[in-house]
Amino acid sequence: MKTDYHFHPNLHAKNPEKRLRRIWGAITANGLDAIICTEHAYKNAPDAYRRLIATKPTNAQTHIYPGVELITNEGKGIEIIAFAEHDWYDDHPLLLKPFAMNLSEMLAYLQNSDLQWFVPHPFLPGNPLKRLFPDEGSMLDFLRQVPAFEMQNGCYLLLEKFFEYMPWTWLHNVEKKLRDSVQLSQSLLKNGEHAFYAIGSDAHHPRDLGFYIDIPTSKPQPNRTEAFQALITNKTIDAVHVPSQCFSLRHLLYTGWTTFSESCMKREWHRYAYQHEVFEIEPAAQHDLTTTHSLVLDGMPEYSQVDAREA
Repeated sequence: MKTDYHFHPNLHAKNPEKRLRRIWGAITANGLDAIICTEHAYKNAPDAYRRLIATKPTNAQTHIYPGVELITNEGKGIEIIAFAEHDWYDDHPLLLKPFAMNLSEMLAYLQNSDLQWFVPHPFLPGNPLKRLFPDEGSMLDFLRQVPAFEMQNGCYLLLEKFFEYMPWTWLHNVEKKLRDSVQLSQSLLKNGEHAFYAIGSDAHHPRDLGFYIDIPTSKPQPNRTEAFQALITNKTIDAVHVPSQCFSLRHLLYTGWTTFSESCMKREWHRYAYQHEVFEIEPAAQHDLTTTHSLVLDGMPEYSQVDAREA
């Protein structure tokens, strides 16, 4: 079962219908069986998923699951991916608010919910999570206690292809460091008992789809529920398909612009959150937090409010 745990539809405001047609064309071309739609919380994840489902071709067999890349209020925002088998967004409005919770609050909320979740790209350079867990040992201690995390991520595939054309040794060293940060060693598997391992393309454009994990299943075409169960129990990490891509400077620049525009969007949401104090958790969720007892939360280092505002 060809599965992508991490995909951003990144719908264009001017012409989302064209983007949706291209997405479904890429899904079909790559033969994907299951995808989690994980649009960023600050880019209207429910709308992205619902549009994707509404435009599904009648002959498409791919199962699309509703997810979101949540963001906490530490620094530039720590990201957690939550998802479920069926549309769940209206049941968790607080969770979808960008910068409304810190990491401890978000993990407590998730642990008391019916949602599945995992930590994406924990060692990615610039990941704010690394400010809480700056060395590998402390990061591994944290990952040991979460239900799942992303073992491989395809976000640097195009950049790696670019580095292949460069003659300088130091750039190839940079390439290796980037690759190692998103394609984690199997030695990490001994650190804790996890429900599943995620492998995702982190694609923001249709042409970036094709990086996936092929999960063995008892049926060649499992139904939606069977496919979801395979997805949340996956322990396979060595059947990863890496697409062969032709290098395109134009697409590299386009991807760079997407990253920059999302950074600006995130910064605006962050400023809005602190101006309007949406980071204060709502009373309705307080009972969930006080009844949660987990090693994940005990003794977790915290950003100060000053750090969060200045980051």
